[in-house]
Amino acid sequence: MSKDKPKRLRFDINHVYDILGLKPGASVDRVKQAYGQMAKTWHPDCFFEPQRTQRTQRTQRKRRKRRKKSLTELY
Repeated sequence: MSKDKPKRLRFDINHVYDILGLKPGASVDRVKQAYGQMAKTWHPDCFFEPQRTQRTQRTQRKRRKRRKKSLTELY
């Protein structure tokens, strides 16, 4: 009974350069800079998604109304 070895994923460094939009052989500083820019662009707190923003605004309005209503009921 022979056991099949799991297939290894092949890592291609050129794919990383393509994702970052760099040419292979770019300097370490340039790679760090490109990675930082991409991380900022796609970070969940910074990523602009119009539908999500509208949904958040509606939720905030509802919370303000509820809070205002509860505060007026106190007095």
